[in-house]
Amino acid sequence: MNESLTLSIIVVSYNTKELLRTCLASIMDNLPSFKAEILVIDNASTDGSSNMVTEEFPAVKLLRNRQNVGFARANNQLIKDSVGRYVLLLNSDTVVLPEALEQMVKAMDANPKAGVVGCRLLNTDGSVQPPCALFQTAW
Repeated sequence: MNESLTLSIIVVSYNTKELLRTCLASIMDNLPSFKAEILVIDNASTDGSSNMVTEEFPAVKLLRNRQNVGFARANNQLIKDSVGRYVLLLNSDTVVLPEALEQMVKAMDANPKAGVVGCRLLNTDGSVQPPCALFQTAW
């Protein structure tokens, strides 16, 4: 962990070139006032995703997997390499809105006992998207 780096933003990609481009552009357009790193792990995409990242987003740290190791394992790979005080896991179809990153870090700083913070998820029309379903029981 690097105390001077506040946030590590991790994005896993698998054949989502256009979505990833939009996601990364939204992060770059809404960079917070604190120090952040952006890490992308490409799960052996065949659509040119990783080349697009290196060409269009040179500040982004890119790791290329030789095979698709899945979403969870790919996140774990980069969590180990992240140096921020906080880690944000983003799907490549995410668009980061203004102040979202600032507000998430403020929420974590204000609640030091919290281990996780979730964001409000919005549909493309601005309506709220439930982040989860009800938990199922054994019955």
